Amino acid sequence: MSASASLLRLLHAARLLAGPARAFRAKKPDAGARLSGALERLGPAYIKLGQMLATRPDIVGVEMARALEHLQDRLPPFSEKQARAEIIRAFGKPVEALFSSFGA
Repeated sequence: MSASASLLRLLHAARLLAGPARAFRAKKPDAGARLSGALERLGPAYIKLGQMLATRPDIVGVEMARALEHLQDRLPPFSEKQARAEIIRAFGKPVEALFSSFGA
C-alpha cells in the first residue's frame, strides 16, 4: 500500500472516531454505541480492537464495555468473497500469496 493510501485510510479513521471521542469526553450516554458503530464501519482490525476493549471495563468503563460487547458475537456474517476482497485491499496481494490455506 502506498504512503498516500495509508495516510488517507488514517485520516478516514480519525474522522470516523472523532465523533465518538467527543461524545465520550462529554460523557454522553450514546458514546459507546457511537464508538461501536465507527469501529464496525472501519473494518476487521478496528472490530478486533473493539472486541478487546469490550473485555476491559477497567480501562473503558462499564457502559462503554457493554456497548462494545456486540462486536464480539452479534455482527452479521460476510462471505468468503468479501473476506478475500478485504485482504487484497488491506495487503495489496491476493490471499494465495499470503496464506498457505484459506477458507472454511
